[in-house]
Amino acid sequence: MFLAWYSCSEPGELTGLPEGPQSAEIFRAIFQDLEGAGASDPEVLFTVGLMASMFPYCCGDEHLWSTIGEDLNRRYDDLPATERMNSDTFRGRGAYGQYFSQVGKDRW
Repeated sequence: MFLAWYSCSEPGELTGLPEGPQSAEIFRAIFQDLEGAGASDPEVLFTVGLMASMFPYCCGDEHLWSTIGEDLNRRYDDLPATERMNSDTFRGRGAYGQYFSQVGKDRW
């Protein structure tokens, strides 16, 4: 899911990934497998909320995904501190971990 979104949101020279027409379809299919808009997993709320807020057009319809991103971010922010992500959550998890460690550091 991250790589599908990442291939759209960042230049190929940076990621080494080609942007394909199925990127948003792959993103949406995996999101549905993760309970979709009803997801409650903190990592899903955090990561998908950020992805959908930052580059919603990489997820599908820009307006729809902006709204989904806002909702997921709000629900993540409402979690107790003990359930929230921290830099340790993403340690040793490749490009995914590096990306969210960087963009998430303002939210720890």
